Amino acid sequence: MADMKILSFLRRTTPNSPDVYGDQLTVLLDSNVLGTFRSRTWPNPHKPETDEPFDTVYGGLAPGHYTAIFIAAHPKFGTCFELDDGGELPCLWPNSNHNMRAVLSEVFVHHGETAGWSGSAGCLTIDPSQAEQFFGMFVPGEAVVIEVKVLP
Repeated sequence: MADMKILSFLRRTTPNSPDVYGDQLTVLLDSNVLGTFRSRTWPNPHKPETDEPFDTVYGGLAPGHYTAIFIAAHPKFGTCFELDDGGELPCLWPNSNHNMRAVLSEVFVHHGETAGWSGSAGCLTIDPSQAEQFFGMFVPGEAVVIEVKVLP
Protein backbone atom coordinates (compact mmCIF):
# COMPACT_ATOMS: atom_id res chain seq x y z
CA MET A 1 0.00 0.00 0.00
CA ALA A 2 3.00 2.27 -0.38
CA ASP A 3 2.08 5.53 -2.09
CA MET A 4 -1.62 4.80 -1.59
CA LYS A 5 -3.56 7.19 0.62
CA ILE A 6 -5.54 5.82 3.52
CA LEU A 7 -8.84 7.43 4.52
CA SER A 8 -9.14 6.52 8.18
CA PHE A 9 -12.62 7.13 9.60
CA LEU A 10 -12.89 7.07 13.39
CA ARG A 11 -16.48 6.51 14.51
CA ARG A 12 -16.91 8.62 17.66
CA THR A 13 -20.68 9.09 17.53
CA THR A 14 -23.95 7.17 17.51
CA PRO A 15 -26.56 7.34 14.73
CA ASN A 16 -28.63 9.87 16.71
CA SER A 17 -25.76 12.10 17.88
CA PRO A 18 -26.61 15.80 17.77
CA ASP A 19 -23.16 16.49 16.26
CA VAL A 20 -23.93 15.33 12.71
CA TYR A 21 -20.28 15.31 11.62
CA GLY A 22 -18.78 14.26 14.95
CA ASP A 23 -16.70 11.43 13.50
CA GLN A 24 -13.14 12.06 12.37
CA LEU A 25 -11.55 11.38 8.99
CA THR A 26 -7.77 11.42 8.78
CA VAL A 27 -6.05 11.23 5.39
CA LEU A 28 -2.71 9.45 5.61
CA LEU A 29 0.12 8.75 3.20
CA ASP A 30 2.99 6.57 4.43
CA SER A 31 1.96 7.31 8.06
CA ASN A 32 2.04 11.08 7.42
CA VAL A 33 -1.16 12.99 8.19
CA LEU A 34 -2.21 14.98 5.14
CA GLY A 35 -5.42 16.32 6.66
CA THR A 36 -8.15 15.81 9.23
CA PHE A 37 -11.83 16.38 8.50
CA ARG A 38 -15.22 16.20 10.19
CA SER A 39 -17.25 13.26 8.92
CA ARG A 40 -20.19 10.98 9.53
CA THR A 41 -20.01 7.18 9.38
CA TRP A 42 -23.75 6.60 9.96
CA PRO A 43 -26.80 6.93 7.74
CA ASN A 44 -29.41 9.60 8.43
CA PRO A 45 -31.10 9.05 11.82
CA HIS A 46 -34.48 8.61 10.09
CA LYS A 47 -36.05 8.62 6.65
CA PRO A 48 -37.32 12.18 6.08
CA GLU A 49 -40.43 11.21 4.09
CA THR A 50 -41.79 8.71 6.63
CA ASP A 51 -39.80 9.38 9.83
CA GLU A 52 -38.93 5.65 10.00
CA PRO A 53 -35.81 5.01 12.14
CA PHE A 54 -32.45 4.52 10.40
CA ASP A 55 -32.06 0.85 11.24
CA THR A 56 -35.33 -0.11 9.52
CA VAL A 57 -34.69 1.71 6.22
CA TYR A 58 -30.91 2.14 5.80
CA GLY A 59 -27.69 0.20 6.20
CA GLY A 60 -24.77 1.02 8.48
CA LEU A 61 -21.29 0.16 7.25
CA ALA A 62 -19.42 -2.23 9.55
CA PRO A 63 -15.91 -1.36 10.74
CA GLY A 64 -13.25 -2.76 8.45
CA HIS A 65 -10.96 -2.08 5.51
CA TYR A 66 -12.24 -1.36 2.02
CA THR A 67 -10.90 -0.16 -1.31
CA ALA A 68 -12.27 2.85 -3.15
CA ILE A 69 -11.78 4.82 -6.35
CA PHE A 70 -12.06 8.60 -6.63
CA ILE A 71 -14.73 9.76 -9.09
CA ALA A 72 -14.59 13.39 -10.21
CA ALA A 73 -18.09 13.63 -11.69
CA HIS A 74 -20.55 11.03 -10.42
CA PRO A 75 -24.10 11.73 -11.70
CA LYS A 76 -25.61 11.73 -8.19
CA PHE A 77 -22.79 12.74 -5.82
CA GLY A 78 -20.39 14.78 -7.97
CA THR A 79 -16.93 14.30 -6.49
CA CYS A 80 -16.89 11.14 -4.40
CA PHE A 81 -15.31 7.76 -3.75
CA GLU A 82 -17.04 4.49 -4.61
CA LEU A 83 -16.25 1.63 -2.22
CA ASP A 84 -15.45 -1.83 -3.57
CA ASP A 85 -16.90 -1.13 -7.05
CA GLY A 86 -20.38 -0.72 -5.55
CA GLY A 87 -20.49 -4.36 -4.41
CA GLU A 88 -21.92 -5.76 -1.20
CA LEU A 89 -20.25 -4.74 2.05
CA PRO A 90 -20.92 -5.86 5.64
CA CYS A 91 -23.71 -4.05 7.46
CA LEU A 92 -24.19 -3.71 11.21
CA TRP A 93 -27.81 -4.91 11.14
CA PRO A 94 -30.22 -6.73 8.81
CA ASN A 95 -30.90 -4.39 5.90
CA SER A 96 -34.45 -4.13 4.53
CA ASN A 97 -33.00 -3.05 1.17
CA HIS A 98 -31.22 -6.41 0.86
CA ASN A 99 -33.87 -8.92 1.94
CA MET A 100 -32.86 -8.53 5.61
CA ARG A 101 -29.31 -9.71 4.96
CA ALA A 102 -26.63 -7.80 6.89
CA VAL A 103 -25.13 -6.21 3.77
CA LEU A 104 -25.33 -2.92 1.91
CA SER A 105 -24.16 -1.96 -1.56
CA GLU A 106 -23.40 1.14 -3.61
CA VAL A 107 -21.58 2.78 -0.71
CA PHE A 108 -19.82 6.09 -1.39
CA VAL A 109 -17.86 8.76 0.42
CA HIS A 110 -19.58 12.02 -0.52
CA HIS A 111 -20.22 15.48 0.89
CA GLY A 112 -23.04 15.87 3.36
CA GLU A 113 -26.22 17.59 2.27
CA THR A 114 -26.17 20.41 4.86
CA ALA A 115 -24.46 21.24 8.14
CA GLY A 116 -27.32 19.55 10.01
CA TRP A 117 -28.22 16.66 7.67
CA SER A 118 -25.85 14.19 6.04
CA GLY A 119 -28.17 12.97 3.28
CA SER A 120 -26.84 9.44 3.71
CA ALA A 121 -28.64 6.13 3.31
CA GLY A 122 -25.48 4.29 4.40
CA CYS A 123 -22.63 6.23 2.82
CA LEU A 124 -19.77 7.91 4.63
CA THR A 125 -20.11 11.69 4.43
CA ILE A 126 -17.85 14.72 4.79
CA ASP A 127 -18.89 17.97 6.47
CA PRO A 128 -20.00 20.06 3.47
CA SER A 129 -17.95 23.04 4.69
CA GLN A 130 -14.79 20.89 4.34
CA ALA A 131 -15.69 18.82 1.29
CA GLU A 132 -13.99 20.96 -1.35
CA GLN A 133 -10.70 20.94 0.57
CA PHE A 134 -10.95 17.19 1.18
CA PHE A 135 -11.82 16.14 -2.38
CA GLY A 136 -9.17 18.54 -3.74
CA MET A 137 -6.52 16.16 -2.38
CA PHE A 138 -7.28 13.48 -5.00
CA VAL A 139 -7.13 12.95 -8.76
CA PRO A 140 -9.74 11.14 -10.88
CA GLY A 141 -9.28 7.38 -10.77
CA GLU A 142 -7.04 7.49 -7.69
CA ALA A 143 -7.33 4.34 -5.59
CA VAL A 144 -7.35 4.56 -1.78
CA VAL A 145 -7.83 2.32 1.21
CA ILE A 146 -10.71 3.18 3.51
CA GLU A 147 -10.73 2.03 7.08
CA VAL A 148 -13.61 2.46 9.48
CA LYS A 149 -12.60 2.17 13.12
CA VAL A 150 -14.60 2.48 16.32
CA LEU A 151 -13.53 4.57 19.28
CA PRO A 152 -12.52 2.11 22.03
